[in-house]
Amino acid sequence: MPCGVGGEALGCKIVTAFSNNSQLGLPSVMANILLHDPNTGQLKIILEGNTLTGLRTAAASVVATKELHSGEKCRLAILGAGIQAKAHAFALNHAFKFKENEKAKKLVEELRAECLTDGTDFQVSSTAEQCVRDADVICTTTYASEPILHFEWIKPGVHINAVGAGVNHHSELDTRTYQNSVVVTDSMASASEELKGLANIGVPVYAEIGQIINKTVKIPKTHCTIFHSLGR
Repeated sequence: MPCGVGGEALGCKIVTAFSNNSQLGLPSVMANILLHDPNTGQLKIILEGNTLTGLRTAAASVVATKELHSGEKCRLAILGAGIQAKAHAFALNHAFKFKENEKAKKLVEELRAECLTDGTDFQVSSTAEQCVRDADVICTTTYASEPILHFEWIKPGVHINAVGAGVNHHSELDTRTYQNSVVVTDSMASASEELKGLANIGVPVYAEIGQIINKTVKIPKTHCTIFHSLGR
């Protein structure tokens, strides 16, 4: 992911995705940021990029949730327990102050220790279905290659931030969920490649989140909304 600002800055974020890393106690997706001299191209610094990636992705989900979900935000469900799960738990709870969060056990203990004073109730769910039942906002942050979220589990009006599945960006949700939702992304250019499989099930990518923010596109009423964060 290269980026340059005139003669002021030049950088690139390199992201790797290895689905078996969890067995080694490592993140499935890892990132490093390279900063170069914008005039000579000389490498100046290498930064660990996982933290920034987590913050940026979670921040995008906060914006999407604010713009796409108009209902009550009392219960947050997160499927996953890695870097993105933790980042989303902190960011979304900070922005909306959910009354309940659903998390995996190891992450729950960490969150309880760090968020003990804000009144949020963190719970562990034994199944994905139990986790998302009655949730107002759902975040999927896994490397799943098969659907982990099914339409019959979710209630009308739910908003989903789909940020996981690094190889196939639309594998975490089942077909019926997509077919009963409006899909929004951060980049149509990226979606044309990374979400092109949605066309096979008759699901268009409706708009970019920037169009919703600028009010050039309005979201129609539907069963639920999905924000596909592609990191652009």
